[in-house]
Amino acid sequence: MSNITAVNRLEVDRNRCCGYGTCAELCPDVFSLDENGFVVANMTEIPDDLMEAAEEAAYCCPEEVIKIRQAGASDE
Repeated sequence: MSNITAVNRLEVDRNRCCGYGTCAELCPDVFSLDENGFVVANMTEIPDDLMEAAEEAAYCCPEEVIKIRQAGASDE
């Protein structure tokens, strides 16, 4: 028997990042910047307690390089 749960998956297109840094400023637990000032995802699955800040960071990204998708995960 398996239980299906939703997982918040983070996708970042670093090739399109222009280094504004808004994401790291709004949600430093999920995003940071590399030595060149471009976005780095600190995790691939976003915990529920960080979702609001991560969604705000994705919404405020001028280049729209951050996507958050719900994916089903199965626990057996």
